[in-house]
Amino acid sequence: MVRSLTVAYRGTDYAGWQRQSNATTVQQRLEEALGAFLNQNVKVVGAGRTDAGVHARGQVVHVVGDPRDPNRSTGGDLPDTAFVHGTNRHLPPDIRVLGASRMAEGFHARKSALSKIYTYRVIPTRVLSPLDSMFAAAVDPRVRAEPMKEAIVGLVGRHDFTAFALAGGTHSDPHRSILRAQLRTSGAGHLIFEFEGDGFLRGMVRSLVGTLLEVGLGKRTPQEFGELLAGSPRSEAGPTAPPQGLVLERVFYPSGTAE
Repeated sequence: MVRSLTVAYRGTDYAGWQRQSNATTVQQRLEEALGAFLNQNVKVVGAGRTDAGVHARGQVVHVVGDPRDPNRSTGGDLPDTAFVHGTNRHLPPDIRVLGASRMAEGFHARKSALSKIYTYRVIPTRVLSPLDSMFAAAVDPRVRAEPMKEAIVGLVGRHDFTAFALAGGTHSDPHRSILRAQLRTSGAGHLIFEFEGDGFLRGMVRSLVGTLLEVGLGKRTPQEFGELLAGSPRSEAGPTAPPQGLVLERVFYPSGTAE
């Protein structure tokens, strides 16, 4: 039996998801909290490795026991609610376990995932309110949604996303499949980009948004945006959008994964 947790966090004060030797990360805080709750060393493996400043509403992790004590259970007899409330007691207020589930043997939070959904929020304004600045990026109010909507449709399908991958990623294949891509407008006039894919390269969503915003500002055409999907170098695409607008919303798994 494998235990999975659904975790939400505000990434503002963290150097990303993955543990680092010289900075505080979400994975570190979650492992420390679980360790305090279970009174043993544990590791967690996340479905996605969000960058510094990026948020999550539905990150999924699975819990791994201490490799030095393989026979010791990681709370296998505890109910799911105990994992939720027991872990949260040891977490800072900007990280919360929202749910826990018992998964079938062999479940892996990243490798078992079918797809992930990311959203990115942009506010067309010259002055961004401090009440929005933690969860959105500002863009020139002259930005136009229609050209971006035309361009974003072309993302659906399997493409070479080399033009949108930041250096330092661990991928060996730059091809990814986008299942759904859309741009919608909220009631407050915010622009919300939404991408569902079978996987994402490091910095891919933020680079897509940065380039789409160039389309919306008339700096490139939807056709020119589409041409980047044939493996163009990173230097030909637009800038990487700031991290604070990005949220890992949800991770999907095959039916029957949970016990």
